[in-house]
Amino acid sequence: MTVSGSQVQQAPAAWHNPPESQQSGEGGSATVRIELYGVLAELAGASALEMAPPAEEATVGAVLERLRRDHPALAEQLDASAVAIGDRLVSADTPVAADSRLALLPPVSGG
Repeated sequence: MTVSGSQVQQAPAAWHNPPESQQSGEGGSATVRIELYGVLAELAGASALEMAPPAEEATVGAVLERLRRDHPALAEQLDASAVAIGDRLVSADTPVAADSRLALLPPVSGG
């Protein structure tokens, strides 16, 4: 299965790769979709992950904590990454509703 041109890796039990039917937004149960860009996608081996909404404190911080726990290779980059919901940057205490789509934006450099 391919997501946005990147090979998708099998995710831990709490995570799953978006089924083909949900990649275009069709049906399915409530999930939080995490879109990964740049080095985050490379480290995770996937451009997107999905998870059930966190039962505990459904906040951006809770989602990031679960990512750190389940994908330790991402931890250092997550600390420096921005998070967006829709077209606005959000903080760790921002609530995360079921069916949210978070974009994780790692720092970039250029010249």
